[in-house]
Amino acid sequence: MMEAPSVYAILLDRLGKANYDLKDYKLLPVIYFKAARIREEFNVSNGANYNKLYLSEYYSAVNDSTKAKKFAHEAYELSKNFRAPKDMLLCLNQLAK
Repeated sequence: MMEAPSVYAILLDRLGKANYDLKDYKLLPVIYFKAARIREEFNVSNGANYNKLYLSEYYSAVNDSTKAKKFAHEAYELSKNFRAPKDMLLCLNQLAK
């Protein structure tokens, strides 16, 4: 049993984002999906919008615009549900790409 699934999911997302920023895609998108699975399994919503946003950025970088738009839209909807206007703007920026 995991003691802090929310923290673990966030750390996985940040590890994935660090690899993305370094253009080291070998762990991606698997690490993002692992974080999403943990959130789903433990019913944790914290950070789910960023997880989707990071997936969108990854798919955009590998030229899969369909998946990039899909995940950006999901990130936007989550951010809207969280009532997080700054996050909504980040998602809209990603959707505009």
